[in-house]
Amino acid sequence: MKHFIKESAAGQRPDPSHFHRRILPELEGLYSALKPLLEAKRPFIYMGASDQGEGVSTVSWALAYYLAMREGEECLFVDGDIIQPTIRNTVGLPEQGLSEYLRGDVDFKLLPFATELTDLAAIHAGHLHGSFIKLAGEQADSFVAEATRYYRAVIFNGRSGFDKFVDLWSRRADAVLLVASYRHTKREIMLQTLRGFKSAGIPVTGLVFNRQEHPIPDFLYRRL
Repeated sequence: MKHFIKESAAGQRPDPSHFHRRILPELEGLYSALKPLLEAKRPFIYMGASDQGEGVSTVSWALAYYLAMREGEECLFVDGDIIQPTIRNTVGLPEQGLSEYLRGDVDFKLLPFATELTDLAAIHAGHLHGSFIKLAGEQADSFVAEATRYYRAVIFNGRSGFDKFVDLWSRRADAVLLVASYRHTKREIMLQTLRGFKSAGIPVTGLVFNRQEHPIPDFLYRRL
């Protein structure tokens, strides 16, 4: 899923042609697996990995965009890694993000901003990168409730590994998906992460295998 979305014009509606043809079956598989959950409610989906560099940010963004396309409603991508943010706060984005909300400094409605993709909003991690130590569960509950109230589905891009911050969010998720990267994810680190979830009593819904290499040449794919 390294190059999952082709360049498209700002404000353009989601379309299958925006995705690389090789990843569409994988996204369709994820969508099918999540369909019962989508039919039952507006889900809060936590996506994490055992270590940095697994591609969880890319996969999270792709899934959020794909859900918006298939459901025909606005979805939300949340950059939940306040230590190593995915979304860099630049000119034009809200001054406050997730960490400020968790400190009680801002109303939820001021956090989401429009992306270049129609039907996909986002929230950046904020600036209080050390505040996760003092996070209150009540604020996290409120964030999840408000996010799922306004958006068809919420994809929360979490921190790597398993710690108190990961526990805070994955415990409140309707589905927990972990990303493993081909020839990158170390087995012992993945097992350590899985043990963390298990000991906390948090079920892992599924595993996404990212950056799988395809042995079949492109010219053969074109003939299929």
